[in-house]
Amino acid sequence: MQPDPRQGLARFIPLQVELPDDELQWLAQGCRSLRVAKGEHLFHAGELAADFYFVLHGVVRLYYSTDQGKEFNKSFLGAGDVAGCLISLSRAQPCRFSLQALSEGQVLCLSGDLLQKAYKRHPAWERLGRIFMESLALKKEMREASLLLDDAQQRYQSFLRDYSVLAEQIPLYHIASYLGITDVALSRIRARLKSSIS
Repeated sequence: MQPDPRQGLARFIPLQVELPDDELQWLAQGCRSLRVAKGEHLFHAGELAADFYFVLHGVVRLYYSTDQGKEFNKSFLGAGDVAGCLISLSRAQPCRFSLQALSEGQVLCLSGDLLQKAYKRHPAWERLGRIFMESLALKKEMREASLLLDDAQQRYQSFLRDYSVLAEQIPLYHIASYLGITDVALSRIRARLKSSIS
């Protein structure tokens, strides 16, 4: 049985946004519910990623990859998070990162065209868009500061705090990539932290 897209979308509407019920119904009718398998990509780098994704359940990662195949994890998302490529949505340019499911899950897919129509329909949609953009900018600023100013152990501890719900579901080699360190370095940090509390 497919979940009601309207109920799924309602989970993503912040309390400070008053959205008329008929507006939510209108947007829900334009959403597609997708089941994703572990390892499946929702889009690849180099593609025009013109859709917006609402994660209902499961874990996904956003990552960059070099021409030599080396991967760098950008972020991880779980239930209640939103994913999309701003350069594709705003400027119709190919995305430079990929979006992949790390577990089986389900997402609601909203086309960028429908999102633009929503902005013109009701001011609540623009307010919602601003809140999402502010949240994204804040996360980006904190991530940038951590990479530039914190040592590897501090970055790992921040990761555990920021991704407390997802940490156990993400393979350690993906966490190491996100932190910008090797698997071996992460193992040492984990061992050091474990010994300090025992």
